[in-house]
Amino acid sequence: MKILIAFLLITFNFLPIISPAFAQTPINPTPVDYDLPYPGILPDHPLYPLKELRDDLLYFFTSSPQKKAELNLLFADKKIGMFKSLLEKNKVELALDSVVESQSELLKAASLIPSLKQKNILPVGLPDKISLAAKKHLQEMNIMRQTANLNAGEKLNQALKLNNQASSIIDSNKE
Repeated sequence: MKILIAFLLITFNFLPIISPAFAQTPINPTPVDYDLPYPGILPDHPLYPLKELRDDLLYFFTSSPQKKAELNLLFADKKIGMFKSLLEKNKVELALDSVVESQSELLKAASLIPSLKQKNILPVGLPDKISLAAKKHLQEMNIMRQTANLNAGEKLNQALKLNNQASSIIDSNKE
């Protein structure tokens, strides 16, 4: 009996070496195929408030709800890029502020989808684009959390919740 148990233990311990088909391979998530735009001036630049003012004016004077959703998505994409750049510069607090703003913009874009759908003016592919962006943002947050050793602090958790809310809105409004 002891010989059988020893044989089984040895067999199962060396099974991955003997048969690679049984070896466990690490599961790597498939990268999301979505290109983020260049973020431009970062929040640590002295002219950044002018950039924010320009963006606010552009959004204010945009009357089309479709264009507003697209602008929200663009702002979200740029701010997730800022998050990455600021973390690379080791400016963690600014980076965390940027990621929360990014996900807030993403949620604004997603929140416009139900009313656009109800009015029958929803551009073809916009929900899919926002959904793909949400997945890319989530991927970027996870990568940066690992590479920058960010613990799941309050701001990062808030950003993750906003991303989840945006994804839920989009998923519930897909055709």
